[in-house]
Amino acid sequence: MWQEVAKTAAARPIGACLVVVLAASGAWAQGTLSTVRDDVRDGSSGSVFGSIHDDHCDDDHDGSLFGSIVGGFLGAVLSDTVLLNSPTTTPRDHDVVGYLERAIGVDAMEFGQGMFETSSDVSSVSGAEIVARDAKEYQLANGETISIAQIETVGKALLSRKEELLEALEEIRSAKGYPLAALMVTDIISKGTDLLVSGDAGPVERALDGHASEGVIALPDVMSRKQQVAPKLMSAF
Repeated sequence: MWQEVAKTAAARPIGACLVVVLAASGAWAQGTLSTVRDDVRDGSSGSVFGSIHDDHCDDDHDGSLFGSIVGGFLGAVLSDTVLLNSPTTTPRDHDVVGYLERAIGVDAMEFGQGMFETSSDVSSVSGAEIVARDAKEYQLANGETISIAQIETVGKALLSRKEELLEALEEIRSAKGYPLAALMVTDIISKGTDLLVSGDAGPVERALDGHASEGVIALPDVMSRKQQVAPKLMSAF
């Protein structure tokens, strides 16, 4: 479904509006655009780009809307906000998703779930690549560094590879000298996370109020690394 939408969007002509949106969005990403409205500044990147379109384009005179990247804007918001389920989601994100799905005539949630189903198929991807693909380092007050990776999935099938993933985490932890290397396996259906941990699990258990079972801590209702996991783990060590 989402691939068909993307193809339809890509077939639309690229008008002057798209050039304005891309130029302004690039300036915003580089921190050189100061005209992003206060009501959207804290939204997802996709919402900020959508707002730039609202401010600079007249749909009645520019049939391209977002031109060849219209589906990309919708996908960006849905990815950033995990289908509008992340605690980082803002009211503006909801507004932009509604605007974009009406503009290209799709059901945003169906589009987004199809997108996640495709991107979360890592059956042919090695454990080492999975734990490194979206890993972020966080420096602790004592100067040490921890690593927290995250992957969004549709269902819990990836956990069948738990041993492989834990082994890959341990290899990274040992090679980098981290006191902790972790992988968030976030299921967008159950809206929760299973945290795979390599290193001392004690501080992690206390910080997240969970219990590690064979290297995995179940975290119901946890989806955001930035808001719900990283700050607590940084304070735990």
